[in-house]
Parts: sequence; structure tokens; C-alpha cells
Amino acid sequence: HPDPTEIQRQGNIGDLPFFRRHDPPTQGTLNLGGTSWVATVATVEPHDWKILSLKRRSALLSEVAGGIGLLVVLLTALYVVFAFRLIRDLRLRVGDPLKALAASLRRVAAGEYGPPLPHRHDFTELDTMNDTFMLMSDRVRQRETDLKRERAFVGTVIDAIPSALFALDREGRV
Repeated sequence: HPDPTEIQRQGNIGDLPFFRRHDPPTQGTLNLGGTSWVATVATVEPHDWKILSLKRRSALLSEVAGGIGLLVVLLTALYVVFAFRLIRDLRLRVGDPLKALAASLRRVAAGEYGPPLPHRHDFTELDTMNDTFMLMSDRVRQRETDLKRERAFVGTVIDAIPSALFALDREGRV
């Protein structure tokens, strides 16, 4: 007991439940002198001595609250680290490939057909979008080439026809 005078005033400490002969508890709470205590009993063999260790309940609760507070701080820090890792991974695995695909779309819209984007293989959906875009880009490029070829042919035909003026009367005669 932390207060020796309290031990001297205790009439019979053997009346406490921790000192019973049959199945004494090893832990519990006591109310001594208006103060609540948490008690733990250890037995010393071979003499069957019992050592009673007491701690004020309020002190124990403040230690537990401090431990819980520390646990909350550590869990919050772990959560923040996890959240930043998740954001970083999403940016690297999804955001950056989508930015590259959008830049490629802008180049194709401007008439520039570059090489296909590399496959990242992190998300097959992005690879599927990239493959579909590249297929569409190749088709647009081929149609544009065909259209230029047809325009060149039509221009050549028009240039080969001699220019002439025809005059028609009301009856459609030359």
C-alpha cells in the first residue's frame, strides 16, 4: 500500500477478498478510505505469501486514456500515409495514362498521328481504350489519305479538261 499509515489502520487485511483460502481473485477493485484502487495479487511460492499491488483507479484510467490517445494518433498517421500512397498510386496508374491518352487525342484532332501509346498493363481498361483509340486513329488517317488521293485525282481530271464556254438558246441548241 502506498500509504503506510493506512496499513496500520487496517483492522484485518486478511478479510480482503484477495486473501481467501479458496479461489482468491488475482485482480479486482477495492474501496479503501473513500479512494478506489485497482488491485493485483501475486503469490510467492513455496511460502504461499501473497503480495498485493495497488494503484489508484484514476491514475490507471489516465494511463489508459493516454495509451488510447497515442493509439489514435498512430492510427491517424497510418491512415494519412495510406491515403497519400493511394493517391500517388492512382495518379501513376490511372491519372498519368489518361493524361497521355488525352494528349494523344488532342494531337490526332490537330491532324498529327504519332506512334501508339505504350501499354502499362496495370489496368486492362486503359489498354483497351488505348487500342480502340489507335484503331480509330489509323482509320481516320487512312480515310484522310484516301480523301487527299481522290481530291488530287479530281483536280487532275479538271485540269485536263479544256476550258470552253458553251452558249445555249431557249430550246437548248448550241
